[in-house]
Amino acid sequence: MKVSYKNIVDFFLRLLILSYFFEFISGTDFLISKITTSLYILCSIFIFKYELINVLFSYKKFFFPLILYLLLLTYSSFKNISPYSSDYINLILIQNILLFLCYTAHENKYNNTIKSSFNFFNLGCVILLVFFLIGIGIDYSWDNRITVMGFNQNLISNYFSFFIFFLIAQQYQKGEKLNTLNVMLIILSLYFLFESASRQALLLLFSFILVLFYEKNKKYNLYSFIFISAIFLLFVFLTIIFLFSDTVLFERFFTTVSDGDSSGRFDIWVNYLSFLFSNENIIIGIGDTGLKTVVEQYISGKYTSSHNLYVETLMKSGIVGLLIILFFYFNIIFKTLKNYQKSNDIYFLAYFFPLILISLVAHPFGTRFLWLIFAHIIVFKPYSNRLFVYEKK
Repeated sequence: MKVSYKNIVDFFLRLLILSYFFEFISGTDFLISKITTSLYILCSIFIFKYELINVLFSYKKFFFPLILYLLLLTYSSFKNISPYSSDYINLILIQNILLFLCYTAHENKYNNTIKSSFNFFNLGCVILLVFFLIGIGIDYSWDNRITVMGFNQNLISNYFSFFIFFLIAQQYQKGEKLNTLNVMLIILSLYFLFESASRQALLLLFSFILVLFYEKNKKYNLYSFIFISAIFLLFVFLTIIFLFSDTVLFERFFTTVSDGDSSGRFDIWVNYLSFLFSNENIIIGIGDTGLKTVVEQYISGKYTSSHNLYVETLMKSGIVGLLIILFFYFNIIFKTLKNYQKSNDIYFLAYFFPLILISLVAHPFGTRFLWLIFAHIIVFKPYSNRLFVYEKK
C-alpha cells in the first residue's frame, strides 16, 4: 500500500495528541512529550514548507501578534536578568507557536483533519479511564484529589469535560443516539471529574450541557443565549454551594465563596499587580526572569503561578504585551462565534466558554491541546473556500 504525505503527517499528529495524556509521567517527559512534538514539527516543516509561509501571512492577524509578543517578552526578560532565573527565552511559547503554525498549515491543506483527530484525544481519555479502573498511576496525595499518571487535576478534568462533550457531539452530528459504551464512558468520566474536585472542569461541563441544550432548542439568538448561560452558570455555582458540602469538590466550591478561597489565586493576583503598579516596569513588564525573581524575593518565597492569562501577561510584558495578547485572544473568540453563526457547527459554540474560563483561571498558552483548537477555529471556512494550497509533487 502506497503511503502518502497525508498519511505520514496525520500519523504524527495523532501520535502527538495521544502524548498529551502521558507527558507528566515521572522520568519520561523527554521520551513522550518532547519527541512527539519534535517529530510532528519536523515532519510538518518537510511536508508543509510552502503552506507554513502561506498561512503565516494569510492569517497574519493571529500570528503576527504572537511573534511581536514573543519579541517583547524576550526583550523584557533580558532587561531583567538576575541570578534567580536564566529563562531569557520562553522555549515553551516558541514551541507552541510553532505547533500552532503546523496545526494551521495541516488543517488548511487537509480539510477537517483536526476534527477527525479528536478521536485520538478520546482514545487518550479512554486509556486514562482504564488506568483509573485498574489502579495504575492513581494518586490522592494532593488535598485528597485524584490524579492519574502525575497529571495536574484541573488539566486532566478539563480533558474529561471535553471528552464528554466530544462523545455526545459526535453522535449528535451523525444523527445517532448514544450507545451503551458511550454512556458507560460518560458515567466513568463524571465520576473521575468529581473525584478530581476541579471547579473549573465542572463549570466547563455545565457550559457544554448548555450548548447541547441550545443546539436542540434554539429559542434565543446567539448573544442572548451567551448572556443567559453566564447567569445560569453563576446560579449553578451558587446552588452547588448551598445543596452540597460533604465532598472535596463541593467543599472547594463552598470555600471559594464563603472564605474567598480560590486556591490562593485572588491573593496571588493582588500581590502580582500591587508590585507591578508600584514600579517603573508597567509599560513593558519584567519578563520571565524578572517575574520569578520578584515572586521568590518579594511575594511568596518561591515561584507561584498566577493562574490567569491576563495577570501573568501584564506582569511579564506590561501594558503593551497585554494589549497584544488581548488583540490575539479576542480575535480567536470572535472568530469561533462567527464560525458558529455561518456553519451551525456545535463545536465552535462549545469552544466559546472554555476559552473565556481558562484564560481567567489557568494558562491556555501552555496547553498544546488548546493551540490545536485555535488552529481549528482560525482555518475553518464554511463553504470550503480555503486558502490556495501547494501540492507537493
